[in-house]
Amino acid sequence: MTARVASIEPPYAPGLQAIFDRMMPPGIPPLTLFTTLASDRRLFDRFRKGGLLDKGHLTLHQREIVIDRTTALAGSEYEWGVHIAFFADRAGLNEAQRHSLVQGNGNDSCWSHYLESDLILGIPPSMPMYWGFEPAWTPDKFRASRRGGACAVALLQSGTDLATIRDYLGQASLATTSRYLATNLRMKRDVLQTFWKHVGIKPDLTKPLKPKRDLLALLRSL
Repeated sequence: MTARVASIEPPYAPGLQAIFDRMMPPGIPPLTLFTTLASDRRLFDRFRKGGLLDKGHLTLHQREIVIDRTTALAGSEYEWGVHIAFFADRAGLNEAQRHSLVQGNGNDSCWSHYLESDLILGIPPSMPMYWGFEPAWTPDKFRASRRGGACAVALLQSGTDLATIRDYLGQASLATTSRYLATNLRMKRDVLQTFWKHVGIKPDLTKPLKPKRDLLALLRSL
């Protein structure tokens, strides 16, 4: 599907790059939302100064509880995955709490403070329907979706271990989850080849790596 409004492409103007650097975690490219809005600099400036990105009165921990719960109920897999990958650790959300935000509720034992429970219980499951969204996705639906795979790769690239990704997706075996490793390796290979072409390096691809049989057997057993 072709985007109706094209986003701007790097390299960005120095002033705009500085804004993106302040908005994003170190080393992470700007979200498509930001690069699309930045195609109209006046609109982008109004967006930034209009308070939508203001920290507000909630702490980071409280904000992420509300965002993660709302996106889970709305079935917004991409938005949920971005916040889990980039903010969950900094917000102090442990594994049980992340699971509860998707498949539990504010009465779960992982929420020790009454305010945490109130924030979750204050978002009724039917609320996303008022916004035109479908009810919460099921694990099967999420796993089968293209966004589910994109979310898994994003979590993998952020340093999340395979066992955690397996639990998020509700998969029974690490062998199933490990297929995302191949996707991640292909992405890294493409980046390297682009870099080699840019700097004029011609890597020797005529001698592929041939790992020993015992190493292959070990990897297959994981």
